[in-house]
Amino acid sequence: QNYFKKDIDELKERHLNIQERVPTAQKLSPENQSVYYSSSLYATIHILITISGYRTTSKMSAALGIEESVINETVLFLISSGLLIEKKGELFPGPTQLHLSKDSPHIRQHHANWRISAIQSLSANKTNDIHYSTVSSLSLSDAEALKAKFVQVIQEYVEVIGPSKEETLYNFNLDFYSLIKK
Repeated sequence: QNYFKKDIDELKERHLNIQERVPTAQKLSPENQSVYYSSSLYATIHILITISGYRTTSKMSAALGIEESVINETVLFLISSGLLIEKKGELFPGPTQLHLSKDSPHIRQHHANWRISAIQSLSANKTNDIHYSTVSSLSLSDAEALKAKFVQVIQEYVEVIGPSKEETLYNFNLDFYSLIKK
């Protein structure tokens, strides 16, 4: 029984590992990771540039409500790290699929940046935004089943956005974790 339980536990862990469920992505150098994951602005601009109407710093500044000097500084880093390409004054995306492993020293900051962004979006009170928070008690088997579904949703999300036409910019956060400290 112990032998099969160990095999089952290993299979479950692999199944829940998001890195194994999404396409291979580029990894930044440790130095560039330190900068890129220090603020959500780097990823915001990195992906905003995929939308053709936002390929100048002035248009990005207007869309994001951020001073153009800050946008310029961010763009310079993204160009130097190979994530953006500048051609004749217009910006174009370089590689857009990045992955930060769950054991990276930057992972907490990366997730915190997007949670802060979500909190800031609550202030805007836009009717089309979805924010959902709850605390639930449930069976251990239902918790495991939900984790598997969430990983499946993430995999499906990645499959949908890959070929999707770049028209707008959204943030997706998913948190589901035990509050019990053992």
